[in-house]
Amino acid sequence: MHDPANGIYGICLRGKPGWGDNMAFLSTLVNTFGGQWFDMDWKPQIDSKPWKDAITFYVDLTATNGPPGSSANSFNEILALYNEGKCGMWIDATIAASFISDPKQSKVADKVAFCPGTDDGNAEGRQLAVGLVAGDSGRFAEG
Repeated sequence: MHDPANGIYGICLRGKPGWGDNMAFLSTLVNTFGGQWFDMDWKPQIDSKPWKDAITFYVDLTATNGPPGSSANSFNEILALYNEGKCGMWIDATIAASFISDPKQSKVADKVAFCPGTDDGNAEGRQLAVGLVAGDSGRFAEG
């Protein structure tokens, strides 16, 4: 799925700073790693191990398997990349499903599959709504 020499990237994630850009998903990812914004006594938890692990995972994954310039990408930029068959996976808002599975809008609509996100061993933290997967030429199985 990751073939940058041919302009195909394993995963496209929002990198543009801001709540509506990368922070909403990052919060979900932190929950998936078992983290939270505050503990039960309202003490901030952003310096905790789950936060560090989630952010490190996100940054490393985007840097090693994402398109160049990911720090400027938000929903619309990634939607364009995905619909052109340039992203192997995209984890984002579920509304994206209506665009990427529409053959009038997406060159890869016939190769799209959906799957739930990981829970990293923390079933209560599992909040990734959907993983979106497409292949440029059927090189990998839908699942």
